[in-house]
Amino acid sequence: MVKFGRHLQFYLESDEQSSGSEPFIVPYTDIRENIVQSQAHFSHAWRASLKAASDDYTHRVRLLWEQIFDGLFRLSGLEEQEHRGLPHDDAIQLYVSTMSESRSRDLFTSIKKIHSSASMNTEALRKLVKKFDKGAVDRDDDMLTSTLIPELYSAPFMAYPTLEGHIETLRDSLAVEEEEEELDEDSVMHSIRQRTTLSTKDSTDVKRRADELSWLHDMLARSIPDSEIPRLVAHRGFHCPRDNSGKRPLENSLSAFESAWSAGIHLCECDVALTKDEQLVLAHDEDFSRLALDPSKICSKKKVGDLTMKEIISLTFKSGSRPPLLLDVLRSAQAIGGFARLVIEIKPGNQEACTALIRLFRQYPELIERCAVIMSF
Repeated sequence: MVKFGRHLQFYLESDEQSSGSEPFIVPYTDIRENIVQSQAHFSHAWRASLKAASDDYTHRVRLLWEQIFDGLFRLSGLEEQEHRGLPHDDAIQLYVSTMSESRSRDLFTSIKKIHSSASMNTEALRKLVKKFDKGAVDRDDDMLTSTLIPELYSAPFMAYPTLEGHIETLRDSLAVEEEEEELDEDSVMHSIRQRTTLSTKDSTDVKRRADELSWLHDMLARSIPDSEIPRLVAHRGFHCPRDNSGKRPLENSLSAFESAWSAGIHLCECDVALTKDEQLVLAHDEDFSRLALDPSKICSKKKVGDLTMKEIISLTFKSGSRPPLLLDVLRSAQAIGGFARLVIEIKPGNQEACTALIRLFRQYPELIERCAVIMSF
């Protein structure tokens, strides 16, 4: 289990690399250190953060709605008279239907950022009170739950769950149409295969790959007791730790997992990240520059969280494949059957990836059995 302070630190480090002004985040570690000083110090620091979080939330939500209505009535040319007192849900839907996809995606990102920061601040302030009260009797201090928690629960940013409906509206409107994307993927992957197909004369490399797979099969069959195989985990699949030796698949690629499972390994570990349009993709680093065929391409250097599904499909690895979606890998495990399962790692601080994973399993409950462990550390 990840300690909340570490979880918050990862969240902050991730947020620092995103574009735009950063929301206020409660200085959890600093306030926690005030616990041992005095009740007065702690209460003052806690209330100052509560006010700062409330002011920041109110300011950001107001700017958000100003952006929406400015877009509706100034940029799109709609008549304000025809939309007097427009309800907020209708305003969101109207914005998506009248503004460009780019503006709608920016709005989607902004609302999620406000939501995640408010959620993080709520949990930070609640945990700080809980931590203070845990040792209050030993320190001869008063318990603060009955005093501070009502202040927290009546704060403006406690309205952040209302943003979830707007997020869902935008998510539905901007969702990647799977069938359409599969058609696009087919055409893109066809051109990739054309560019990367091995020459029939290049039999040496083919033999090296075949030898590596034979080695894996033989090792599992002869060198490892059957009782130990269920405990083996292929880290990012069967791959070369040096990124690409040419003899093995590339890490976190579909072929890396399929090769491991087909050879008889039960468990494969993978790292997941969330794209800009909320697709769970396999990625260990913050970008794909280390694995990309052309590291100089803009898509290769972008943070995974700033890439769209369309950009993911167009991004070619050194091996000629593209970064796979988690859904792709789970479906492969299901097709292979048997003991083929995934160990899924989510980086600390990545709340949105957790939520996306829950949504994926709700949509495809038959794939849950293909997940052995979900971890974060």
